[in-house]
Amino acid sequence: MLSERSTKSAAPRVCFIGNSHLTAVKLALSMTERQDHRVTFFGAPGNRFENLVRCDDRLFPGTSGLKQMMETTSGGINHIAPFDYDRFVLVGLDFNVQKLAVIFRDYHLLEVPVEKNSPISTACLQQALLDSLGDTLAIKITRMLKEIIGDQIVIQLIPEPLPSESALELKAFSYFKRLKNANCLEFVNRLYYESSETVAIREGVQLIHQPPHTVSGPCFTDARYTIGATKGDIRLLRDTTSGQHTEDNYRHMNDEFGALLLNELFGQKNDSIN
Repeated sequence: MLSERSTKSAAPRVCFIGNSHLTAVKLALSMTERQDHRVTFFGAPGNRFENLVRCDDRLFPGTSGLKQMMETTSGGINHIAPFDYDRFVLVGLDFNVQKLAVIFRDYHLLEVPVEKNSPISTACLQQALLDSLGDTLAIKITRMLKEIIGDQIVIQLIPEPLPSESALELKAFSYFKRLKNANCLEFVNRLYYESSETVAIREGVQLIHQPPHTVSGPCFTDARYTIGATKGDIRLLRDTTSGQHTEDNYRHMNDEFGALLLNELFGQKNDSIN
């Protein structure tokens, strides 16, 4: 549901703020002729939005690097004026299932032991995950916006997509492979979704999860949505070298995936990407 301000215009004003995962949405929107929303993008790879600062009722870049990135992705705007928009959509910004992978570097479930790690109960695991998700850049920006706009304007959050199953071959996800072999991934996946919803409700933000049909088994995304999203092909900042990806494509999705997210946000559009 949009704010009352949006009813004054046939095309509500939507502000996207995100890290490199914003690219899929940005590319998808550039490939369609949607005119049902007026969209502004503010993007910066990694955690560079940590340098976002509040001054009165606006958010400004705290570094010249972030200023350049915001200008590049927005078409020349170097600050965020919350009351200029009818809806905010936060994309990625460190809100992801990888938080569990970090916890599992040192701990293991009682049902799936790892000799060098310490056991952790379900209650402690959930609390650790809640603390980690609540400390993400996505939630920090949510709080900054709410300090200015309160509950007057809707804030939605699209978590970073679940990684491709190719991540199971990576060292960082070695415990997820153990969990899969022990048929425990469904439990871990449910814990992530429940914790995500708990944090979202607490912070007053609406979660927009990736469409169910894009998920391939618990905790992972169908690899088809990473095709075309490899290192050199995907850039959030087309005019700066700092925006070029140097990671493998197990974390970043393509414009087909972005189009599906747009449909989740704005509804099905006949001229959107199939």
